[in-house]
Amino acid sequence: MIIHTNKLSGEIDISARMPSKSIMHRMLICASLCGQEMQVNNPSDDISATRECMNSLLNDDNPVLNVRDSASTLRFLIPLALALDKPVKFVLGDSLARRPITEYNHLLPYAEFASNGNNLTVSGKILPGKYVVNCDIQSSQFVSGLLFALPLLAEDSHIIIEEIQSQSYVELTLHTLKRFGIDVIKTESGYCIPGNQAYKKAGDLTVEGDWSYAANFIVANKLGSKIVLKGLNTSSKQGDSVIQSIDLTQKEIDVSQCVDIFPILAVSACKKHGETVLTNAKRLRLKECDRLHAMYLELKSLGAEVYEYDSALKIIGKGSLRGGNVSSHNDHRIAMCLTVAAQLCETPVILTGYEAVRKSAPDFFSDFSSLGGKYELLG
Repeated sequence: MIIHTNKLSGEIDISARMPSKSIMHRMLICASLCGQEMQVNNPSDDISATRECMNSLLNDDNPVLNVRDSASTLRFLIPLALALDKPVKFVLGDSLARRPITEYNHLLPYAEFASNGNNLTVSGKILPGKYVVNCDIQSSQFVSGLLFALPLLAEDSHIIIEEIQSQSYVELTLHTLKRFGIDVIKTESGYCIPGNQAYKKAGDLTVEGDWSYAANFIVANKLGSKIVLKGLNTSSKQGDSVIQSIDLTQKEIDVSQCVDIFPILAVSACKKHGETVLTNAKRLRLKECDRLHAMYLELKSLGAEVYEYDSALKIIGKGSLRGGNVSSHNDHRIAMCLTVAAQLCETPVILTGYEAVRKSAPDFFSDFSSLGGKYELLG
């Protein structure tokens, strides 16, 4: 795909075009557990995976759950399958199959895991008790997975959290559970989850706009576009809503609580004249690709002065980029941010792997085009 360098303008309603993927995952799970229908229009690959997997998990005797490349779906449903006493075979996409899952072996000692290529079979039990999660090693998705499952057990459980990262995603889970009648008690060290609970139907299943998606257009405005964004909850619990308040001119930006907007923040740093260091980014090496290394490679390919460290990326912004050939690394967020980066470039950006946007935002290029973005498909 050839992406031209023109600026964008116009209006986009984020809630209508891109409801929050993080909230949608959680609401689909909770709604399924209480038999409440939830309408999803033009779902992304990840959301389709969660919807289809929940249907199979609840209605099939020997469910085979194709989670595709959705880490959220996999990590949320492993504890839930055990709580429902169902041995499950998960089918993983190639990208997800390369991502770590071994930490569940330590977290769930009464479960059995058998991995064979892209297939992961899970059986055994999840019992009431104490679960210690170190979010410096394990994703916050492990915490959310436990929070979905433990209320269904006969007795109370406790989650002890060490080194929490991405706390905002846990808060989204807690907020969604509350909407569906599940009680979770916050403690000094984590959470107490009363057992023997049942999910109850929620009144309103409206999902607010996705701040991770909106961040692309917010940064586009920083690069000179004139886009009016509507349909965003300014008091949202989404961690990436921090894009509203991040001072993009500061020298150091901690991305530990907003990892999904790391790629577009790196693009924004190229606009500023001077140094920006995106810190606490080590977890990004375990995403759909090694996002830290990928952004180093692709910004460098576009002519940026950029330096990669173990858990940080340093960009010396010079106000513009050269343009050139880049790859999405089959990562939806990198595909979107490199499309936006074209507005900083002197010559067009030739993007390989633009199709990766289907994972979270199948309408991205339609929205980009509606705002005046110009691109051409190759071949």
